Amino acid sequence: SSRSDEAIAVLENAAAVDPRHAHARRMLGRALATAGRLDEAVVHLHQAVELAPGDSGTRQDLAEVRARASR
Repeated sequence: SSRSDEAIAVLENAAAVDPRHAHARRMLGRALATAGRLDEAVVHLHQAVELAPGDSGTRQDLAEVRARASR
């Protein structure tokens, strides 16, 4: 949808402005997953985990998207 495309564009910009912003990467990964772009979502969620290894929610998001991507 155009709304999810807009959200992805905003989040891509946020991640580009501050590549070490773990929350922006997580939200981008989640938005990409919602849009069905699972491979891209895994990349951003993995980066978010690397940036914030103690964030169990991001680890869970990554595990869920990886599971969906492997189906």
